[in-house]
Amino acid sequence: MKVNLNVTRNLKEVVIASTNLNKLNEFNAVLTPKGFKLLSRLDLNFEDEIEETGSTFEQNALIKAKAVFDAVGLPTIADDSGLEVDALDGKPGVFSARYASKNGKPCSNKENIAKILKEMEGQTNRTARMVCALCFINKFGKIFKIVQTCEGEIAEQPEQINGFGFDYIFLFNKQCVSTLTLEQKNKISHRGKALKVLTSNIATWWNEKP
Repeated sequence: MKVNLNVTRNLKEVVIASTNLNKLNEFNAVLTPKGFKLLSRLDLNFEDEIEETGSTFEQNALIKAKAVFDAVGLPTIADDSGLEVDALDGKPGVFSARYASKNGKPCSNKENIAKILKEMEGQTNRTARMVCALCFINKFGKIFKIVQTCEGEIAEQPEQINGFGFDYIFLFNKQCVSTLTLEQKNKISHRGKALKVLTSNIATWWNEKP
């Protein structure tokens, strides 16, 4: 694999180990005002598929972070996130992106949401949570892990306004997350909380050696 490292060197350059433009927008909204220059896998021509073989969000975040860090040698942030529904025994969990898939590959949000709503028909217990595991690897290869959640409920019907993924059916304080602005969402979401912990500690973690 040929990785493009023809980027401007900056002490605060950090690679986001994702090609999901919606996630990248959320990272940008939080980290860029803090003085970080974000690079995506697309910026570095890192096109290899990373097989997420972990049984937890934390394990998958580490797998993605290490794959990118080992290839590019720059500080790297990866996240793995998804939905846990109590009435479905914690499903879809780490399979959130491919819950309705027939072949184990990621499928559309519409298909995943339709399957969850079908399985939730008649359920009175609709409690659920969004989970984000964030992994940061600094320039020395030291690994830092963060796990944050956002507690809520599953809506009866999707409400597609803003957001992505399960935002359309996830209720926080009885309000669908898709009705929130990006700024509002980042204040309460699982990923927003994880990024807040990261930004509170990254100045110390940046130069910490293993």
